[in-house]
Amino acid sequence: MQAFLFYKMKIICGEKKRIYPNREQEQLLLQSIGVSRFAYNWALEMWQALYRDGQRPNAGMLNRGLNEIKREYFPWMLNVPKRVVQEAI
Repeated sequence: MQAFLFYKMKIICGEKKRIYPNREQEQLLLQSIGVSRFAYNWALEMWQALYRDGQRPNAGMLNRGLNEIKREYFPWMLNVPKRVVQEAI
């Protein structure tokens, strides 16, 4: 009698959606993408710097740090929903 091995199969399904934003929505989407990219890169740089200094950074620490300086140094980040920055970090 042979031993049968059963493997759990992971099924990945996806859907494609097409959106048709107007000019205002398109502008907000592009701004959100730019802010997200900037926040990710800023957080990555800060993470690496803090880690080199012997600290143990986390997402909450990085979010608080960015929120402290955002209004003064990056006021253009306030034009998009705050969730964009939180998800990027």
